[in-house]
Amino acid sequence: MQPNTSRPPCGAVIDEPLARRLFGAEDPVGRQIQTSRSQNGPTERVEIIGVAPGLRHNLFDPAPVAHLYLAFGSEYRSVMNFHVR
Repeated sequence: MQPNTSRPPCGAVIDEPLARRLFGAEDPVGRQIQTSRSQNGPTERVEIIGVAPGLRHNLFDPAPVAHLYLAFGSEYRSVMNFHVR
């Protein structure tokens, strides 16, 4: 699948578990990663603009799982999850 390079990368926030997995001890802010908004969709570059704390989905989860947060305003989907803490 070819990446969409026709526009500048949009901003994304990752959480601490994903930052550790992708970049180890390095600062991820300002780095770019490739992602896709759907399983078979086109890939796009996103620039990491921030790092959020890791979250557990359930009280008894052993550790937080990795998350990538993307803006959804320009790409509305009728089915999505919205988490507020």
